[in-house]
Amino acid sequence: MLHNHVGAVISEREQQIIGLLDNIGKIESGFALMSELEGLRQEYQHCRATYEFEKKFYNDHLESLQVMEKNYMSMASEVEKLREESKKHVEIDKRTVGPYAGFVGYNDKEAYGHYLVGQNFDQRLFK
Repeated sequence: MLHNHVGAVISEREQQIIGLLDNIGKIESGFALMSELEGLRQEYQHCRATYEFEKKFYNDHLESLQVMEKNYMSMASEVEKLREESKKHVEIDKRTVGPYAGFVGYNDKEAYGHYLVGQNFDQRLFK
């Protein structure tokens, strides 16, 4: 009887030890999960910071593109104004100079000496 009682106590203690070892294994796996969770949290923070940086960069770039577009539109408007003004001056010049007047500001004597010069170019051909 005592022998049976001792055997039951030993068996009970072995079951308790197995239960404790199982709990230790669960705790260790919990620590591993906690470590993995911390790594994922750090990765998330890094991704979030990268996202915020790229979002700000995109918004700044978009804003600069809008400013450039506005500048291009104003330049195009200015070019059109200058083109219209130039057309007006050309029409006025045509009316005041006449059809047989030649080019204003061009003189054959002034053009002398403005020949093309190059390695294989002989100016004697044009004199």
